[in-house]
Amino acid sequence: MFTTLWRRTADRTHRPSHDHGQPRSRRLGFERLEDRSLPSSNVVLQWNELLLQSLPGPPSRVPLIRNMALVHVAMFDAVNAIDRSYEPYHADVHASRGASPEAAAAQAAHDTLVALYPARQAVFDAALAEDLAGIPAGQAQQGIEIGQEVARQILDLRSSDGSAAAVGYTPPSNDPGQWQPTPPDFSPAAAAHVPLITPFAVESSTQFRPGPPPDLTSPEYAAAFNEAKALGSVGSTERTADQTQVAMLWRVPLTIHQVWNRIAQDVAEDQDTSLAETARLFALLNMAFNDGLQTSFESKFHYGLWRPVEAIRRAAEDGNPATEADPAWKTLHPTTPPYPTYAGNAATIGAACATVLAGVFGGDAVAFQVDWSPYGFAGVTRSYEGFWAAADESARSRVYGGIHFTFDSVAGQGIGAGVADHVLDNYLSPRDNPGRGTGGSVAPLLAQPPSPAGETPSVPTAAPPTQSALTATADGGDPGPAAEWGRGHRDGPFTAPGAEPDRLTDFPLVELWGVPLDAADPL
Repeated sequence: MFTTLWRRTADRTHRPSHDHGQPRSRRLGFERLEDRSLPSSNVVLQWNELLLQSLPGPPSRVPLIRNMALVHVAMFDAVNAIDRSYEPYHADVHASRGASPEAAAAQAAHDTLVALYPARQAVFDAALAEDLAGIPAGQAQQGIEIGQEVARQILDLRSSDGSAAAVGYTPPSNDPGQWQPTPPDFSPAAAAHVPLITPFAVESSTQFRPGPPPDLTSPEYAAAFNEAKALGSVGSTERTADQTQVAMLWRVPLTIHQVWNRIAQDVAEDQDTSLAETARLFALLNMAFNDGLQTSFESKFHYGLWRPVEAIRRAAEDGNPATEADPAWKTLHPTTPPYPTYAGNAATIGAACATVLAGVFGGDAVAFQVDWSPYGFAGVTRSYEGFWAAADESARSRVYGGIHFTFDSVAGQGIGAGVADHVLDNYLSPRDNPGRGTGGSVAPLLAQPPSPAGETPSVPTAAPPTQSALTATADGGDPGPAAEWGRGHRDGPFTAPGAEPDRLTDFPLVELWGVPLDAADPL
């Protein structure tokens, strides 16, 4: 079966400020923050780790990645107000070059994190005090004031971004191809509000919407259907032990958020990036992550395509002679995420992160290892030849788990790469190279399922299944077309129809996309 998804045909041009030398293999494992001895240039890494440790908590509608991006654009703007190497994201602060950028970064992180996770204020207060202790008082005070002001401006910018809006979704029909709640729990649709949240960088959550999925009667659909059926079944005899392990390693969304940020942590430390470079890296990474997921969610609710479990159980209705129904078919993953399948979120995340990391570090050929022990897999370490190797593995994991078709992952990787290129090309650009990110674009090639004749077909452009374009209703308000969901941050805050603007402190602890963190696989 086909395994190649997006591939890179060119590397971005890197504008280095360090002699990074040859890429080195890194074993990426969880290291407790208190065990670290990080230089001042790594204050961003310290606060990123504190952020990752703050993510688990009781349910709320606010997406994890929205908070992660918010914290990191504040840290970037605080550092950059003093360093001035890059174009700012949003904050307008006049800073003295004598101010401490470490103090500014730490204060901005502290203030945003306290607003988002007030139950952990004592932890944040202690970390801030430790960071400020070794900085001369005058420089520290100037940095503190800059960090406070930047945090205030960024929190104000995002205060009514729709991230906690209550938005409902009901499938418009029960036609073949139309998403329905899936077994075993048949949970109603979640995360319908996500495409409505104000993005950090893209103009709209429709800007990078993929083309439609293959028609139910097409050979492309049958090929992906039969692959998912064979590899994703709980009792599959075709899935290898390694594929089963991959399906489970990448299953939990919190793990995905943490793994990609810790890959960035370790490579940044290994490459000895400066404070400004590190702040920029994590702002770009999490902005692309956020906006990519908003885009993939918009695609899900726009096309409304059914999940593999529903497709396989109801295959007698799809009109395709190359598919066969199995009414008792079950996924390897314990549950299926409660929303439509196309495009794939995990594939989007991986492509967005791999594109940013390759762009910032001058290419994809940075070998590393991930120690999966901290995520519940004791003794498991996997090696990756580059960022895209991990992205491809994450995308394939969804097929092995039985919750996605490969064309979902192909579309998701297209979204992630497109959004990340947009972020790199238009945000936080070096001041001596305005309007650009770190260099030229990575031009991916899209690989599709083999046709029955063994040839590689073009990207599907056939009409989607018979379901109509979908709409959502917020708190009883009027439906709004999916094409209008989500606006770029420059258009101002967004409030879903019928919903009151959310307050950041109303939802101090968060979940993923409206699904509790202990629920199985909401990606």
